[in-house]
Amino acid sequence: MEKNIIGSWGADLDDYEYAWAVAALGVLEARGTRQHAPSSDPDVLRDALAEEFDRGGKTAVWRYAYSSVYAWEAWQEHWHKDALALAQAWQLYLESTWHHPRSMPRLAVWAAWQARPDLVNLDNLFDVLSYADARSLSLLPQDAYGREARADWHWPVRVGVPAGTDGERLMESFQAAGDRGTNWVAQLAHVAKVGVVRDDCDLLIVPPGWAERLAGQPNLRLRAGFVICLDDRRSWSEVARASILDETLKKLGAAGIALAGHPDRLDPEYWYRELIRELSHDVPLHAALWEAGMRAGVDPNILGFPDDLDRLRILSVAERLDRQWGSLPPPMPDGFELAEAPEPRLADKVREGEFYSEMEFGLPTANDFADRKMQLENNRQPRWIQGAIARPESGDFTAGSLATEKPNLVAVFIGPSLVERIDRPFPDREFDFNDGPIPLQVQFELANASIAALRSTQLSDLLQYGITVGNTVSQRLQDYGADGSAPDPLEAERPLVEVATDSITLPAVGKSEPAYFIVWPQAGAVKASGRIAIIHNNRIAQTATFEANIGPDEAPPARPIVQAEQAPLPRLQDAPQRRKFDMTMIVADDLGDRLNLTINRDGSAKTGSISNITSGISTIQNTIYDVTRRDERLQIITEDKNLGDVLYLLAANGATIYNMLSEGYRGMIDKPAADNGELRIEVMSSTERHFPLEYVYSGPSPRVRAVVCPNAVAALRQGSCGECPNQNSPDYICPNHFWGWKHVIQRRACQPSGDPDGREETGPTRTPFGELTPILFAASNKAFKFTNGEAERGTLLAALHALGSLPQEEVDDWQQWRTLVQTQPPIKLLVLLPHTDVVRRVEALEIGDAHFLGKNEIMRGIFGPADTPKLLIAIGCTVAQVTETFAPYHILFQNAGANVIFTSLAKILGRDAVPIATEIANRLMIHSASEDEIALGELIRDIRRQMLADGYSGVLGILCFGDADWIFGE
Repeated sequence: MEKNIIGSWGADLDDYEYAWAVAALGVLEARGTRQHAPSSDPDVLRDALAEEFDRGGKTAVWRYAYSSVYAWEAWQEHWHKDALALAQAWQLYLESTWHHPRSMPRLAVWAAWQARPDLVNLDNLFDVLSYADARSLSLLPQDAYGREARADWHWPVRVGVPAGTDGERLMESFQAAGDRGTNWVAQLAHVAKVGVVRDDCDLLIVPPGWAERLAGQPNLRLRAGFVICLDDRRSWSEVARASILDETLKKLGAAGIALAGHPDRLDPEYWYRELIRELSHDVPLHAALWEAGMRAGVDPNILGFPDDLDRLRILSVAERLDRQWGSLPPPMPDGFELAEAPEPRLADKVREGEFYSEMEFGLPTANDFADRKMQLENNRQPRWIQGAIARPESGDFTAGSLATEKPNLVAVFIGPSLVERIDRPFPDREFDFNDGPIPLQVQFELANASIAALRSTQLSDLLQYGITVGNTVSQRLQDYGADGSAPDPLEAERPLVEVATDSITLPAVGKSEPAYFIVWPQAGAVKASGRIAIIHNNRIAQTATFEANIGPDEAPPARPIVQAEQAPLPRLQDAPQRRKFDMTMIVADDLGDRLNLTINRDGSAKTGSISNITSGISTIQNTIYDVTRRDERLQIITEDKNLGDVLYLLAANGATIYNMLSEGYRGMIDKPAADNGELRIEVMSSTERHFPLEYVYSGPSPRVRAVVCPNAVAALRQGSCGECPNQNSPDYICPNHFWGWKHVIQRRACQPSGDPDGREETGPTRTPFGELTPILFAASNKAFKFTNGEAERGTLLAALHALGSLPQEEVDDWQQWRTLVQTQPPIKLLVLLPHTDVVRRVEALEIGDAHFLGKNEIMRGIFGPADTPKLLIAIGCTVAQVTETFAPYHILFQNAGANVIFTSLAKILGRDAVPIATEIANRLMIHSASEDEIALGELIRDIRRQMLADGYSGVLGILCFGDADWIFGE
C-alpha cells in the first residue's frame, strides 16, 4: 500500500491502521477543516465520527471542506496530528455498529480530485479507503453544486428493466431470484418493464452498454431514483472522467448511477437477491449495492449525490408516511373522528427495529406501510375543483359575480368543500403522494372575458399591498394590464374565448395552493362561462365547467358555479409513473358558440376557433366512406390509382388543416417531438362534432400531380421513412405523414356530469391487458349479404378461434348476449358487427335476424362486470359514425364499460367491415402473443401501418378510443 495520501502522515502505521486513520481524518474534515477539536483520546474522536455520520444517517464526503484549488502545502495542513488515535477511533466506531448494518460508515470522494494528481492520486486513495471496512465507497460528481436529483423511494421497491428483448433476460433472472425457497424477493421488489407505458421507477437496472444508449437520447422521458448498469467496473479515475455516466445521471434525474459488473462475470440472480436482502434491512441503496457486490465478487463503481443516496432507504418512506399522517385535517364537519396515529410512529419503529431476517423485518415493514396507506386513504376527505372571485372594490374572495368591464381576480384550487357537492370529486386517490405534493397545471378557458395568469412577482405584490389590507385592487390590476400581462378592455361586438395557465402543487391532504387569474369581462356580457382543466404530465386529470354572472355583486352565499364534468376517461392509476404526453387537446363547442380547439403543451396553452376547417373535416369523412365501399379487398397503395387519388384528397385536406393549425398554434403543433419524431397526444372532446386529428398531414403539402411514394409500403412496414429521398418532396404522398400513422393519439369523450358517482372502471396497471379470451361474437345477418359473405364469416370465426375461446360460436339474440357476458371467466374481447336501424322511431342495433337493442338500452352491464378490462370491436353500418349529433355510439359504449373500442369514422358496409374485423383480430393475436410488450397507443398506430401496407384500405377509417397505456404482449 502506498501511504502518501497526505504526505508522510501516518506512514508508520500498518495497512489497516493507515486506512482507518485516513478515513477518519477525511470524515472529520468533511464539513470544516476545524469542525472538531484535535484529540488523542479515541473515545472522543469516535463520538466526533458518530456525529459526522449522524449515527448512520449520513454519508460523509472525504475532506470535502478542502477545495481543489488548494496548494500542496495547504493540503498537508490539518488539525488532527495523532494518526494512531484516529485509527483507534475508527475501529471503535466500527465495533459500535456491527449489529446495525445501516449505522456502518459510508464514504464518498469528490470527483474533482481526479483533476489534481499533484495533491492526491484518486485510484490510490480509493485503494487505501477500501481497507477501511466502510459499508460503501462512492464518487460525488464533480459539478455537484446546484444539481437537483430526485430521491423518491418506495417500499416495496419498484424495480425497472428496459422494455424489449434487452431487458428480457434480466427480468427472467430477477423473477427466478424470487422463486428459490421463499418468495420474499418478489414481495419486496416489484419488477416491471419501463419505457413501454411507465417512465418512472425507484431502481433502474440496465444491460451492458445502456448508459451510452440512455445518454445519447436527446429527450429522454425515463426517470429513476437510481441506475445500475451491468457493465464492467472501471478504475475510479476513469469513472470520475466518464462524462457518459454523469450525463446519464443528469438525464434520468437520478440520485446515483453505478457500474455493478458484467452479467457474464456476475451471477445476476444471486446478486439481485442479495441486493434486495440488504435493502430490506433499511440499508441505503448505495450501501446495499456495495455489500451485494462484495458478496458477488465485484466491488461496484458508484457515482451520486450523498444526501440523496442516503434517502433511498426504508426509513425515508416511513418518515413520509408519518408526515402525511400528521398533516391530516381536523375532524370533518359531520363529526367524523380521525384515528390516532398508532404508537410507536412508523419511523421510530423502523429506527428501533432489529434485523434478524427479511421475513421478520422487511415483509412486516412493507405490511405496516400498506396499512398506513390504507388508513390515510380512509381518513382523506374528498376534494373538488373550486373557484373564488375577488372583485376590485372588495379585495377578498367572497364575491358571487364578476365586476363589469373591470379586472377581477379569480382563484382556482383543489380542496375539501365547505358546501355540499354532488359532482365527482377530483381523482386524487389515483396519485401516489409518497413522492411529495403532485405538480399540476391549471388551464382556465373562458368565454365573454379576457383572462391572464397573474405572475408570481405580481401576486406577492398584490397580496402584500392590495388584498390583505382591504384596499381596492382595480388600479393595481390595471397597472399589471399596462405591461401586457393582462389585456385591455374589449369591444362589445368582438366574440371572445381566451385561455391561460398556471402551476399549482397538490399535497396529499388538505387544499392546494391557488392559481390566480386576472379576468376582465367583455363589455355588454352578462355571464362568463368556461372550462377548467387540471393537467398532469400533459394528461388531463379532470375538467370542470365554470360559470359566473357579470354585474352587481350577488349576496352571499352566491359563488361561481364550478362543476366537474363526467368523462368516460381512462383512470389515472400509477399516474406519476406513467409516460408523459407531449400535448393535450380539448375540442369543444360550448364556449363562444363555435367549435374551439385548445392546445396545452408543457404548461403553455392557446385556444382558437376551428370552425373554418369543418368543410375539410366533412371532405375527409366522405372520402373515408368512398374507400370503405369499394369492391376490391386488397388495394396496394403504390399500385392502385384510385386509392392514390383518395390518399391525395386526404393529404391535401390534411395538409390544409395542419397549415392552419401551425399558424394559429405556432410553437405547439410544429414543435419537434421528444421520441424519434413521434408525439403522444391526448384528445378530449366535449362535442359530438368530430375533429379528425388522425388525418392531419404534416408532410409537404402535395402538388396536384403528386403520386404515392414508391417507397411508401416499405416505410409503413418499418414505421419511418428512413433515408427515403422523397420524404420532403411535394411531388410524393406518404401515409407516414398522417398523424394517425405517425403519432400516438389517445381519444376520450367528455360530457356534463349527470352521474355524480361516475362509473368505476379498470385501468392500466403494470400488468398487461392479458389474453383476449373468452370472446363474444355477434353480427347481423345483413353484414354477410355480399359476394363470398359466408366464406368471409368463416374466415373471421377462424381468426377469433385462433385468438381465444368462444363460449358460443355466434350470438344472434340480445338475451343470449346478456347471459353470456355474465359467465366466468369474464369476457375480454367483444366483436360486434351489427346493422343499425330505427325501430319505433328509436335507433337500434340489430344482430342475427331482427333482434334489436335500443340505443337507450346500451348501459352498464351490457358488456359484463366492470372489474374486467374489455376490448370492443364495433364496426358496421352506421354504428361507428363518431360524428352523430345525438348520443354517439362510441360514447355509449364507453359509458357502458368498454375500455378499448375499435370503431370507424364513417359508415362501413359488411363487405369491408368483416375483413377489417378479421385483420384486426389477426393483428391482436400477433401482438398479444408477442414476447415484447406494446402499449395500446403504439399498437393502434402499428395496426394502421401494417394493414394499409398489406392493402386493407378500409383501415383508413379506423379509430380507437381508450387509454393509450394499456399493455399488450407477454
